[in-house]
Amino acid sequence: MTFLHPGLLWALPAVAIPILIHLLRRRRLPERDFAAMDFLALAFQKARRRILLEDALLLALRTGAVLFLILALAGPRSGGGETSSGGGPQADVIVLDASMSMGFRDGNGLRAWDAALAEARKRLAGRLESQGDRAVLVRAGHENVRLVAGSPRVARQILEEASDPDPTSCGMGDALFLAAREAEAIARPGLPVRITILTDLQRATWDIQGREGEALRQLLESFPLVDVVNVGAPSRPNLAIVHLETAPVSPAPGEPAQIRTRVRNFGDSPRTANLEMTLDGAPLARWDRVLDPGEEATWLQIVIPAGTGPRKLEARLQPDGLRADDSRGAVVVVRETPTVILAGEPSLPGERRLVFETLSGFLDLGPGAPLDMHEVAPSSIEARTLEGASVLVLADPRALPPSSVAAIADRVRQGMGLLWAVGPTTHPEDAAPLLSALGAGPSLVGPVQSPERPATLSIRDENHPAIALFSDPTWRPLLEEVPHSSFRILDPDAAPSSAKVPLVFDGESAAWVEWKEGEGRCAVVAAVPIPGWNRMEEIPGGTLPFLLEAVTSLVAGIPHPLVVETGEEIAVVLAAGRGNIEVQPPLGPRRIPFAVTARPEGGALVIAASSALIPGIWVVTSDSDPLGASTLSSTASVAVVPPSSESDLAAWDTSDLVTAVPDLALDSRAPAQGETPGKDLPLGDSVFLLVAGLLATESLLARWLDRKRASA
Repeated sequence: MTFLHPGLLWALPAVAIPILIHLLRRRRLPERDFAAMDFLALAFQKARRRILLEDALLLALRTGAVLFLILALAGPRSGGGETSSGGGPQADVIVLDASMSMGFRDGNGLRAWDAALAEARKRLAGRLESQGDRAVLVRAGHENVRLVAGSPRVARQILEEASDPDPTSCGMGDALFLAAREAEAIARPGLPVRITILTDLQRATWDIQGREGEALRQLLESFPLVDVVNVGAPSRPNLAIVHLETAPVSPAPGEPAQIRTRVRNFGDSPRTANLEMTLDGAPLARWDRVLDPGEEATWLQIVIPAGTGPRKLEARLQPDGLRADDSRGAVVVVRETPTVILAGEPSLPGERRLVFETLSGFLDLGPGAPLDMHEVAPSSIEARTLEGASVLVLADPRALPPSSVAAIADRVRQGMGLLWAVGPTTHPEDAAPLLSALGAGPSLVGPVQSPERPATLSIRDENHPAIALFSDPTWRPLLEEVPHSSFRILDPDAAPSSAKVPLVFDGESAAWVEWKEGEGRCAVVAAVPIPGWNRMEEIPGGTLPFLLEAVTSLVAGIPHPLVVETGEEIAVVLAAGRGNIEVQPPLGPRRIPFAVTARPEGGALVIAASSALIPGIWVVTSDSDPLGASTLSSTASVAVVPPSSESDLAAWDTSDLVTAVPDLALDSRAPAQGETPGKDLPLGDSVFLLVAGLLATESLLARWLDRKRASA
């Protein structure tokens, strides 16, 4: 037993006060002899022993009440913690590992975090600031934070109110360097400093050959009293969802999307994964699989979403020891049917059909088609014409009016895509004003005519979304073996340095140049169906999917990440300005501070969380764009997921740590099976109840004896 206020024990001599009062009350009265004295003396002798016993019992009750009152005021505590009254003042610097793995529960439901707090309380038991003791708590979680420096009493209070570990990894090396600085700040002659590190020694947290090992060696150079206490459970099986994604990330309504879920068994025995998947909270599918030790399995599931907008996809395992990685979220953004404006001039009667007619024949597929097509004359393009447009397709136009050039450039910077299909009527001087307004683009060469030896297309970037279909050898000839007897060459040297060339003629001359301008994407394509120039129109099986994908690939994507790890920033781009923005975290409505910045290209950048520490789907909403002119959304969803590295609970052996840092003192304080982590609990309340019981008993006994003696 220890005492929070051992100085009050100097009041123990006050226990003699009831005894002194008892002795003082035993005063002698004058003696007088009278008749029948012998009979009274005989009666007194018979009752004397009983009266002495009754008085002794009352005295014991009064003395015990005083004794236990003094002990209660001294603050008794259970446990074997050190007291400051023994060997002089002591300074304790305690580092608490607050990474996600510390939330692992053993078979009895006890967490490594609970064991760490219990050990910290034990080491601070009896420490008194009034007697020179000092305490420092460092929390090593998402951020390394000094919780308290100085008062042991405040440190004990913080330990009682400590929050759960963070669902992230931690920088233990930086935390140890912080502990070293704090130890140096409180060190002084005559005040030994002991540094205690309470951790589960997870390998993902401890790089003993790197920063953590270096920090430990530097600690030992300055402070010889360094303890590393392993509070982790001896056995740490864990089944975790390590990955969840959809392909494509942004499907169209009715378009199949493949969900890929990876589950891993991090334990040393076979485990059964019982996985459930939901879409917007409604059950979608279930999957059961036995995983061998260390095995990772992939579950593929097809979903065909109908409703548009961001959809919440979640996968859940049955809870096990580490619950933070038993669920994982993803966001599927089902896009609306893109609105495409095709701008061009039809050929005159009797003339050969050119780019406008051929593109219209391939892209205008009627109601229910994957594109919502509208045709306009190039000279009529203005800001109002382009409102709500996803992509503008310029079908080999001649010179555009300056007002049209300005309107197109503004909308591209706001997120509209631009596909410029060049052909016989596009001249360099006609293209220059718009290309200049879009940050420069490829210059036009040709046309090149080679009827005797037609050119063919070659795929340079198989990962480009417009060409993904043709990466399959079965479909590749439908694009690469089509003869082109005449074609334009695009010179990408004048384009921005970040421009891409996914398609070329004869393996060398650019046929497609693409670059980014503001929030929009621009592409100049020379590979379009033109009668007399190529035979693309005769092979619709390759040309139609190529043109559809070429247009949809330029639809503005999501301008912010859809998934971030816990502890990272949530930054989304919305259509509306500063008004009526709401942030909804996964655990229900609560007040979340956020920051909003207006963007020059339109819309608002919303920092919904600088450090997101709640896993799940976060939703940010704002006023919709009143004019409907922006390609940005008024609702954004972001999935916050825990780091997969924290799911691997493999820990270092103590021998490995001693080998890396030979002078280190190691201890293991993980609770045994069936043992509850002991707390250095205060006993003052119980002792006060005992004092109250003694006083009540003494009062009742004294009253009963007085009545008995008065009636005798």
